[in-house]
Amino acid sequence: MFYVNWRKIITMSIYTLTINNHSDSSHESFVIFQENEKAPRDIATVGKVFRPFDNGMTHQFEFSNDFEIAFKDSWGNFTARRKVEYGKQYAIVVCPEGSKIVEKETITENLDCFEMKNDFTTGYVDCMVYRSGLLFAEFKELGPNRKTVFSFKPNIYIGMASGLKEGDPINTDANYTLFNLEGIKAAEINYTDGMFDLVILKRCD
Repeated sequence: MFYVNWRKIITMSIYTLTINNHSDSSHESFVIFQENEKAPRDIATVGKVFRPFDNGMTHQFEFSNDFEIAFKDSWGNFTARRKVEYGKQYAIVVCPEGSKIVEKETITENLDCFEMKNDFTTGYVDCMVYRSGLLFAEFKELGPNRKTVFSFKPNIYIGMASGLKEGDPINTDANYTLFNLEGIKAAEINYTDGMFDLVILKRCD
């Protein structure tokens, strides 16, 4: 099941993925990812991986519409994760106890995105965006006093791939199925012999 309003923070929901009449014996995995609308179109981050399983099996997974972010500095230190909202800018800053994330300002002209900024005077940082505890987007080696922008439509991509794990980069030029989830409160994703189908169970009121 899935509840989506891509500009608001709302509750966690559940999808059901069902495999029917799956004749592919390649043992590829099923992957789900999203595209950052402010990033190059050919690369994204694997958000969820389902390992091969038998016909008729179902797999439920949580998919929150809350975003969390974290930074990693060039020494390998991670900040604590922080929940974010669209229309805001968040920066990594140095403080007496180490590094932390602070909210900088409202991006009034860009309410469909949020920004992550490196407020260090020296050193690169990696920027990470999480959904349901899983890494769904990443920007590596952001320079001092630079920022990067994240924006996500209510879309997911699903397909088959081999050798990938959650958090890996994925080439989006391959053949993946796109589902627009706007206005959908509950749904099932069915896979039958190479085809994915979204069955809407309930729409938002």
